[in-house]
Amino acid sequence: RAFGSLVKILPGAAWKVNERLAVGGAFGIGISHAELEGPYTLQNAGLLTGLPTVIDLQGTGATPVYSVGLQYKLTDATTLGVTYQSESRFKLDGSTLVTVPVIGSARYDTNVDTTWPRTVGLGLRHELCRHRIVSMDLVWYNWSAAFDDFGLSLTEPDRALFPEIEEQFPLNWRDTVSVKLGYEQVLSN
Repeated sequence: RAFGSLVKILPGAAWKVNERLAVGGAFGIGISHAELEGPYTLQNAGLLTGLPTVIDLQGTGATPVYSVGLQYKLTDATTLGVTYQSESRFKLDGSTLVTVPVIGSARYDTNVDTTWPRTVGLGLRHELCRHRIVSMDLVWYNWSAAFDDFGLSLTEPDRALFPEIEEQFPLNWRDTVSVKLGYEQVLSN
């Protein structure tokens, strides 16, 4: 079982440069939480390397984040938007319970290095008439840089037989592009 979450609190401001162009940005804090529970084979644990275990990991952290964007009115009916959201690098702090069959369990202080990807978005909105609007967004996610690997540091075990553990999980994710299409119908004034 794995769970990851990212919440961003981003106060922003925009400036209307002229009748067609507006630019804006936001700066704030990102908060991430991750949980990982399941079987795991120790990779970098000294004498325990290769042992099958069960881990239960939880970590939470915060980091500064930002975004910038612009909106340009191509015509009275068509608007183009472009946005960039920063990468969010976290060092999550928490604890991990490692259980090794026969030997027992130990609780570790945990640091997890994780990154949420930067994105670039392009949007187009067109009013067919006052009551019908179509739109399209293309969003590129830079997963290959963000989820290239996953660093895990388990320190200060609460039992003597358990060594400190430094792990690097190779993930090798690929970038993605999301396509979003929309249609809006105004039902009444």
